[in-house]
Amino acid sequence: MFGAALLVLLSFQRAHAEPVGETHRVTTEKTAVLRDAERRDQSRVTIWYPATKDSVEQPLVIGPPDKPLFEVGSVAFDAPFADSGSRPILLLAPGGGASARLVGWFGIAMARAGYVVIAVDHPGDNSEDVKTTAAMLLARDRAEDLRSALAAAENDPVIGPHLDRARVGAAGVSFGGYTALVAAGARSFDFDRLSTFCTENPDDGVCHQRARGRVPTTDADRRKTLASPEITAERAHAGESHALPEVQAAFVMAPGPTGLLSPRLLEVLYR
Repeated sequence: MFGAALLVLLSFQRAHAEPVGETHRVTTEKTAVLRDAERRDQSRVTIWYPATKDSVEQPLVIGPPDKPLFEVGSVAFDAPFADSGSRPILLLAPGGGASARLVGWFGIAMARAGYVVIAVDHPGDNSEDVKTTAAMLLARDRAEDLRSALAAAENDPVIGPHLDRARVGAAGVSFGGYTALVAAGARSFDFDRLSTFCTENPDDGVCHQRARGRVPTTDADRRKTLASPEITAERAHAGESHALPEVQAAFVMAPGPTGLLSPRLLEVLYR
């Protein structure tokens, strides 16, 4: 039902669409320091939301303004919220190696439909920072980034009053689809499961990405990373639930790598 509603909203084009605002925050997440190349404990948060009718949108592009690589859409930066009412929340996870704005095409559309969309730049695996092996070995902690981003938004004096905490969903593209499934309750195994999967299925698309260097997991990288007692301790929690109690449903697009997930993929824990 949730996924069908999203598809209807995305296909519904109004002649005079309401403006969308974009604002940014920074939050802390305890495992960010293990995943970030510079050992920072923070992650960046991008928020899209319905803005006041007089808000002036500007084009949002990726790359040089004169030769954009990708036209994301248009937003009104730091515009006031449309009204004082509360809105449903959508937690949005980008794909592997991507930052929040690279899924802005989806986030902005959902904000125009009335959602407050909260997206993150996952530490050690985004388009702005150096990618790390630790970010891949601790992939399940991407769901924890969504948890921290939601908490930051809820506690923010400007954003918090506009959030309807009773209506929370998660969405994601590619690796973000995996993240949304984990946030909704799917069990995640350790990254070793994906290594085994790629050994048995070398022609799989995810394994091709790994071979091209998209997934930085050479034997040398892994040995160096696994030598860290902190990462070893965190990996010990691989099979535990990382479900967010607030998340009621997930909408995923080309989710991957599903080889990291339990065969009982959509087993949601009863809380």
